[in-house]
Amino acid sequence: MATASFQCSSCGDSRRITRYCPECHIPSDEDGNGGVPSVMKPTPADASSIVSPMVKSALYLQDREISLAALEDSHKTTHDPYQWEVGRLDESDRDVLLEFWGLRDLYTVRDVTSLTAVYGYQTRVSAQGTDLSDSERLTRTFDHRDNMKRAYVARTNGRGLVFDVDTDRLYATVENAVSELDAANYDQLAAQELAVLDGIPVKELVDDEHDLVLTPLLHALEHALYQAASQEIGMDNVLGSKLLIEDGAIVLYERENVGSGGLAQLTLDEQGSVLKKFLRNAAEQLAHCGQFCSKGCPSCLYVDDFHCRPYLPSEVNRWVPPNALLNREIADEFIHAH
Repeated sequence: MATASFQCSSCGDSRRITRYCPECHIPSDEDGNGGVPSVMKPTPADASSIVSPMVKSALYLQDREISLAALEDSHKTTHDPYQWEVGRLDESDRDVLLEFWGLRDLYTVRDVTSLTAVYGYQTRVSAQGTDLSDSERLTRTFDHRDNMKRAYVARTNGRGLVFDVDTDRLYATVENAVSELDAANYDQLAAQELAVLDGIPVKELVDDEHDLVLTPLLHALEHALYQAASQEIGMDNVLGSKLLIEDGAIVLYERENVGSGGLAQLTLDEQGSVLKKFLRNAAEQLAHCGQFCSKGCPSCLYVDDFHCRPYLPSEVNRWVPPNALLNREIADEFIHAH
């Protein structure tokens, strides 16, 4: 683009796209001496940096909204030929796995229903110099008829793998990472962060101008588990993942019922060797980055935008940019806090 030009279709006059900056370009004198050139050049952009789909994504267990209590109940009461729980491992293996990953429990559930609705598009750019809030940015919904709107809904069903994270250890990790923590326990910490997430401008999330620690920690754990699971089972587009911030849990789930070809691959081995390999790969994803980033980047934790829909509508009922709010280093500290 820097070498391209516009040409008039009538007179043939041609002009380069490149221009000098009107603010800081200093022209040379009459003899051609001196001057400090400052050239304006086109920069690449794509549609994903301008607009984003307006998506609502939620999980259900039959007619119940997802929660840790509902997941535990489903695991205990639903028959599944591929049902698994961490208690099946030898005691020593189980204790090492739970302690290393900071888990209270790890188990499968059957028939996790995912509902994803796309109902329009919204600009990503925050309104600058106006009174418009981020929620009032330019939106375009899908018109139907008689002034009605259309939404495109996908309903999928598959198994889930539940990571019940130790909330006491989460709280202790956050407490060690910040100088002052205005929360006496995990429940207060989660409530505070969800309240901030509900109203903080999108620009502050993108520019990392926030004090959120718990959510980036859980989000980084979720991405590492999602990536490692996708690589292990070899199905990038089958899996999804969600955060249960209030409960301190992470759920990997199948977007379609693939039988033993999905998440069951991680738990079919009675000795747990596949599971331990998968979790080890996830931990390594958090420990190292090829670009030596501290929070998260395309080289380590980023996933395709559509697969980054981690929040439940009951907890975060607004748009959050995909791959925002990640903290690889503090997630790694949580893993090694045993």
